[in-house]
Amino acid sequence: MPFQGPKLDGPLVVKETCLDHVYGEIPDSEVPWTVIDIGAGIGDFAIFVARKLPKASVFAFEPLQDSFELLKENIAQNRAENIKPSPLAVGGWSGPMHLFSEREGVQATTVRKTGTVLSEGGIQVQGTSLDELFQENKISRCDLLKVDCEGAEFDILLNASPATLHRIDRIRLEYHNGYTPFLTPRS
Repeated sequence: MPFQGPKLDGPLVVKETCLDHVYGEIPDSEVPWTVIDIGAGIGDFAIFVARKLPKASVFAFEPLQDSFELLKENIAQNRAENIKPSPLAVGGWSGPMHLFSEREGVQATTVRKTGTVLSEGGIQVQGTSLDELFQENKISRCDLLKVDCEGAEFDILLNASPATLHRIDRIRLEYHNGYTPFLTPRS
């Protein structure tokens, strides 16, 4: 069954993931990988990986309610039973977070462009740290971590413990300039 078309920028994100391979090639494998998808959106990457790696356990995190509903719907329509969806935001800590969307429902972040964590405005969502994500889901090893969280990638990775980071074999991520002092927009 083909990937079911979502309502929010669906064709573009599916093209980027499945045809352009913006997160790199995924090898066909019978090995039971553990994959974590932070910023799962509508499920394009999670479903693509779940089909390429049928024995994988895929953990998909998407805090935007509309996107999360489409994620669950796309998982069901594609019979991707090896995906565990979660409505949590992933950030540098666990607990309530404010999520701010710069573009109509498809790009949301827990950090401002200046790199400061949002403390007001936006919508409040429940969040988890990378360390707690591993602990709560009993993940001992992650074969592939995909991160697309509109600038929060630095907050997530820089606040993760070395022990957690050493349990990750591969990281594929989008990074966003202007959210931290580590990268700044080009002049």
